[in-house]
Amino acid sequence: RRSNTGRLLHLWHGYLIPLVELAALWLAIRWMGLPEEEAVTISFLTLSLARLWHVFNMREVGSNLFNNEVTRNPFVWGAIGICIVFILGGVYIPGLSDILTLHDPGFTGWLVALGMSLSPVVVVQITKTIRGRTNRNQ
Repeated sequence: RRSNTGRLLHLWHGYLIPLVELAALWLAIRWMGLPEEEAVTISFLTLSLARLWHVFNMREVGSNLFNNEVTRNPFVWGAIGICIVFILGGVYIPGLSDILTLHDPGFTGWLVALGMSLSPVVVVQITKTIRGRTNRNQ
């Protein structure tokens, strides 16, 4: 049975991805001064990549961060590779990028999208590491 703390952590983890997506949109508009269309592309890329990286949050509490049932699964890596190709295609293939109204975000835009998309994984992994150590000490 999951504790109330565990439920709150899962609820908080569920809010991380949309929060970083909105933060990326805000950064693109306010900090980078991009037009709305380009800022939306960065927001879309942040959401898409964050959903991809979220698979790494599926490891068991207490398992090794880099060598676990998720990172050893070749299908996970294959799916991530295919999805990245699709995301890149959505941005860079003429016609498709027009349909999706996506624009090349440029180097800085990609850095924002990548950094923001990885932040939920970092937060969840830190939480899992702390919980794993706490569980071992009890």
